[in-house]
Amino acid sequence: MLGVTHYRRRAGHHGFRLDKFGRAVSCAADFTVIAVLVRGFTFRAGAFHKSVRQEHAFFRIVELRDSAVLNKTVLFQARINQLGQLAILVAVR
Repeated sequence: MLGVTHYRRRAGHHGFRLDKFGRAVSCAADFTVIAVLVRGFTFRAGAFHKSVRQEHAFFRIVELRDSAVLNKTVLFQARINQLGQLAILVAVR
């Protein structure tokens, strides 16, 4: 008795070839996306090549102030640090 299957070779039986092709296309597409993102980043370097003290056209800001005297967060942060050190000192004693 000779056993023969009735199934013929169809795409459904050998679908792994399509998967391999899909992986090749997927890898190439991923590589292309990375290349496009890197190229887009270099063209839109933005703040990396512009100075901080640049005139802003919309709000008529001539320059940005960055001194510690006018920066209120520096003063508040110093107070917070001092209170934190005091709390640690009281807790240790």
